[in-house]
Amino acid sequence: MFRLADRHGYGCESPLAQQQCASLLNHLRRQTRFIFKLAEIDGPLPHNKEIRVQTGGLTGLRKLLDDNADASPIADVSQVVQQAIAKFGSIENIPCATLMQFISAVQTPRRRSDKK
Repeated sequence: MFRLADRHGYGCESPLAQQQCASLLNHLRRQTRFIFKLAEIDGPLPHNKEIRVQTGGLTGLRKLLDDNADASPIADVSQVVQQAIAKFGSIENIPCATLMQFISAVQTPRRRSDKK
């Protein structure tokens, strides 16, 4: 995890883990077409939707793996992805219907209006 100004993100030191995380993210993007009412998704989503996919997807995935998991930040995303692959056999076998509930529930801050 890294912080840049008031934002945070995740970086990866392992090419295999990076590939698996990217595969999960692309899979989640495809699965969210219905939620976001999009005909197709061929890359990153608008920022607000992308944050919902990443945050809700990882939160839901951790909850699928451990029903008692708390809401603290995930220290090692690749470990969670590895556990999911071990449990479900592949990224494509992860029960996305459950993850969609978490993605739908993510509330992102509304855009501020500078109009007065």
